[in-house]
Amino acid sequence: MPMRCTDLNITAVWGTGDVSEKPVGFTDVRVKVDMECEGVPKSEIDALVAHVKKWSPVANTFTRPVNLEVSA
Repeated sequence: MPMRCTDLNITAVWGTGDVSEKPVGFTDVRVKVDMECEGVPKSEIDALVAHVKKWSPVANTFTRPVNLEVSA
């Protein structure tokens, strides 16, 4: 099973934990791709990873501003 790590501290969400003035949310997101591609040149793998990063909705959400509307 791959090891997962997170840079998200949500203890202040419920008014507990560290509620000092600081940004709330992720500070970093890291993705490591582990593929078996026998006979495929590294340049092709790198090109595939670049393509996925460019066109991924999740990657694009993290790397550019997104409008957020919250209502009750």
